[in-house]
Amino acid sequence: MTTDVLTPKIKSKNNKQLKRSFRIMRAYLLIKMAHLYSLRCLNQSLMKAKNDYHTAENISNMINEVFGGQTSPQDFICDKNEQADKCINLTEEMKSYEGVLNTLKINPQGVYAFCADVEYNNSVPLFSRYGQIAMYVIGHIMNYDLGMITKDEALKNIQYLKDFEFAPKNLSMVTRKIVIQVEEAFGLVSLRRIIRRYKKEYKGKKFKVTIKSNVPL
Repeated sequence: MTTDVLTPKIKSKNNKQLKRSFRIMRAYLLIKMAHLYSLRCLNQSLMKAKNDYHTAENISNMINEVFGGQTSPQDFICDKNEQADKCINLTEEMKSYEGVLNTLKINPQGVYAFCADVEYNNSVPLFSRYGQIAMYVIGHIMNYDLGMITKDEALKNIQYLKDFEFAPKNLSMVTRKIVIQVEEAFGLVSLRRIIRRYKKEYKGKKFKVTIKSNVPL
């Protein structure tokens, strides 16, 4: 994603079109950040896992016997230094999106809280299975919306994803569901952060929070 989201095509849009563009970019950024966060958690868990030759040998033998594979123990021995480097790189990649988030008036800390909620509370049920492919779909839609690719290019790229072996039968519907779940989860995380801030600010005092907008937070 380009760091300059104010492309000529975006600047030429009216308010209704801009709201739609904002929703597309926000959905992409939230899913992208959650994906990177999940990968970092995976690499962190691999760093902490038992990683000796005997364990790797047992895994290799089981896969070869059950699935008829041709693996070796070396295939399942992780280099902890390599995993640490991956964690650092993923962290840096997440930080690289903070500038775009700030440009769109999206609090990066709220996004990190959302990522943790997705990872540990399963607040977006479809994410673990289809989050990554939905991210690619929305990415192509966003690139078309920003004027970076043509409509035909976007449709062609999405068709490639639909033809992918592990893609859901109705990729468009699944992607829409994931976007809705992401918006709802991010809205709830944002609301909880607001309430915590007010509780801290007005500690010992009664206060009431009223949400008037129907737009996801």
